[in-house]
Amino acid sequence: MANFLAWSHSRLKLFLDCPKQTWHAAVAPKGHPDKIEFFQSKAMLDGNEVDDALTSRIGKGVALPAKFAQWEGVCAGIIAAPGQKFTQLKVALDQAFKPCGYMDFGTTWVRAVYDLAIINGGHAFIWDWKSGALWPDDAQLRLFAATAFH
Repeated sequence: MANFLAWSHSRLKLFLDCPKQTWHAAVAPKGHPDKIEFFQSKAMLDGNEVDDALTSRIGKGVALPAKFAQWEGVCAGIIAAPGQKFTQLKVALDQAFKPCGYMDFGTTWVRAVYDLAIINGGHAFIWDWKSGALWPDDAQLRLFAATAFH
């Protein structure tokens, strides 16, 4: 077993916001009295619903639910774009920056999930859907670019 905790953008953000919460949520082992199980807020659930609808539309051709119809034009443009599309693409690197399995515990050093990736020759386009409040986050963009290059 590795002596490090694999990180991701969300885990890094959690740590920067509150190291103590990171201990309770991600480090304390199951069954430990400090362990706090993760739960999704209403905003997270709503965001996941949008994410699932866009993923199904682009990845499987499933029609968008009526309440998400405003995104059909975006989806149609993505579907029509040249290149191979991947939805919910999970990538991981080990400490030597070599690709490894997303859940290879003891090996995986960093993880990322791209809501959408389009690979077209030597070009890659990577998306992370944002359905709530937007905030500038260069760290996530840099992590996605770095993992994609590797």
